[in-house]
Amino acid sequence: MQFNHKPNRLVQWIRKLGSIRLAILSALGIILLLAILPWLLGLYINYTGAADVSGDPGMALEGVISLVTLALILGGGVFALTEYLEGEEDRKESERQKSLIRSQDVVERMNTEDEIIARRWVIRNIPVAEESESPGDHALRVRAVVFPEGEPKPTVGQGYIKHVLNTFDYLGIVEQNYGQFEDHIMRWISPMITKVWERIGDYIEDEATRRNEPDYYLWARQLGWACIEWRKGQNYPEANFVEDAL
Repeated sequence: MQFNHKPNRLVQWIRKLGSIRLAILSALGIILLLAILPWLLGLYINYTGAADVSGDPGMALEGVISLVTLALILGGGVFALTEYLEGEEDRKESERQKSLIRSQDVVERMNTEDEIIARRWVIRNIPVAEESESPGDHALRVRAVVFPEGEPKPTVGQGYIKHVLNTFDYLGIVEQNYGQFEDHIMRWISPMITKVWERIGDYIEDEATRRNEPDYYLWARQLGWACIEWRKGQNYPEANFVEDAL
């Protein structure tokens, strides 16, 4: 899949013309400039009030050399500018394609049927921390839901949370090690991750402490808290849980 992006008109013209043809045109421009040197030299002498060229060959030669040098600099400058513009446009297109691939990867990971079912279970069954509730107390409440009395292990909730954590961990590795997600990705992904992490974040932090494993689902934890903070920074309101919703 490719972006339907059009480079600016100058770059389009350069690409249509081709670098080799452009180089030929630059050379022809230099030749044309050299061809009109006598006329330009006459203007130069008249403007500066210099002596007649026949009376001072050295000055005339100096003027010719200056104009030839100027022509070469201008021709080289035009060619260098076109190369830069093409390179810059190619770089931007490469960045757009990388962003598209990252976006596709995130959407595919988050939109699998198993992932949607797991997130839905978490949102429907695990409570958000109350205002006066400490992270530790919230973690205890979550654990009671994940491991209800009498249910054989592994429990249903345990399986769903592990599934969500594995997805978040992968996305966290990508986000933390291969470049932060762009705003358009964060706008799309943060509501889903925030709704889940508001419910299980304290519990997962508590698990890392209980296990004495500071790196326990480290990337998932960093991504979860980052999404919550990002939405706060964007002044998004807290989402409400509603029944009979999609």
